Amino acid sequence: MIRKNIKKRFAKRHKKAVIQGNEKRAISLRASFKGWCKWGDGKHLYKSITNENMSFSKLGIKSRPNTDGHGKRIFNEKFYPIANIVGSLITILDFEDDIETNPKKQQISESGSDKPRCAVLFQFETGDNAGSRGKFITSSHEIRDVLLQARDHERSTGEAVFPCKECKILTQRIGRYTNYCFEE
Repeated sequence: MIRKNIKKRFAKRHKKAVIQGNEKRAISLRASFKGWCKWGDGKHLYKSITNENMSFSKLGIKSRPNTDGHGKRIFNEKFYPIANIVGSLITILDFEDDIETNPKKQQISESGSDKPRCAVLFQFETGDNAGSRGKFITSSHEIRDVLLQARDHERSTGEAVFPCKECKILTQRIGRYTNYCFEE
């Protein structure tokens, strides 16, 4: 609860600052009293004195669910390195292409020298983690190509491809590099 003398002192000082046209002082007073009201369960009191809402939701402002600054979806699941998933049977639930994983790499990717990345949402079908969901991030051209073709097939025919069951990721050694692809 907020003490009555705190409320009276604020109301008097705020009214005086508004009448004198001292907007900087009025803002400072409102900020201070807003803290008192926030932690003292006085949101209605704050609204009645200042005629301002304390919450964004009452103004109709809502957060965008699970998206980054570029409008790309974010999967809030446990991250698994792709090397830990190799050989496991998984169900591909969904994916998001052209994601930015490191803000420092943004300058590189704009010039086109960095490979685009893809975040894949999946669920384990077998093993110790059976039924648990996760995500992995890959820049493998083969995996991205298959997923993009599946998305295009969904859009052109209207037939749902995802979730895609019983997928398995394999490794390919090309010289000294390891490449990942889906089992054919």
